[in-house]
Amino acid sequence: MGAEKKVAICMPTMGAVDPGTAGDYAALCLRLASGAERLGISEISLHQLGMTYLPLARERLAHQAMFVGATHVLWIDADMRFPPYAAERLLQHDADIVGANYARRVGSGETSSYVRGEQATFQLALPEKLLKLLAPSVTALTIEGAAMVPKETGLEPAAMMGMGFCVVRAEVFQALAEPWFLAGYDAKGQWNGEDWVLCQRALAAGLHVVVDHEVSRVVGHAWSQVNRLDVHPMSPVEAIDNRL
Repeated sequence: MGAEKKVAICMPTMGAVDPGTAGDYAALCLRLASGAERLGISEISLHQLGMTYLPLARERLAHQAMFVGATHVLWIDADMRFPPYAAERLLQHDADIVGANYARRVGSGETSSYVRGEQATFQLALPEKLLKLLAPSVTALTIEGAAMVPKETGLEPAAMMGMGFCVVRAEVFQALAEPWFLAGYDAKGQWNGEDWVLCQRALAAGLHVVVDHEVSRVVGHAWSQVNRLDVHPMSPVEAIDNRL
């Protein structure tokens, strides 16, 4: 067995936690705790922070995770739906960043993950003094992306991925200059969130970002309804197994 994992479960919020997410979160934590020895987990810590500016919430949560010595950070947004076994599958992968490709909250069927495609220059909207502290490659990233096509199984490299349900290894934060979570507009006026920018920075540093399509099948984005990517015949009830 490899080195034991110290898992920090981080949930940034911009308000209330979706009731369904709260139930899924409790079941997931219980399953990880009960299976810790089997999964090679020595410590589990829980971190939650509510702020109106999500990139700053993620930044502070990441600092908390690094402070307690986490080796893996499990990010769960406050409006995600997931079965309790989904996290352990992600934790079993030897990947720097691995997560689910889920439907965006708007209910349009758009995916949260992208593969390499059309290029656009991205300029960080930060003070000049702060930009000078960051690596030159970070100040003018090339954001690339074509929507990732949902699949039944397998892992797929991603250029950008939403962090609503994903695992980030501590080595990612150790390899990147702070602040870790940055957001801004690209040359086309498209807003790029802190999760997409982190993925691009990780790729520029030689790290790997991958999507687990099997986990993606059972992760949903809650709003007025639970939006899932329609890639399999199972109903939402069949897709989510809430047994411990």
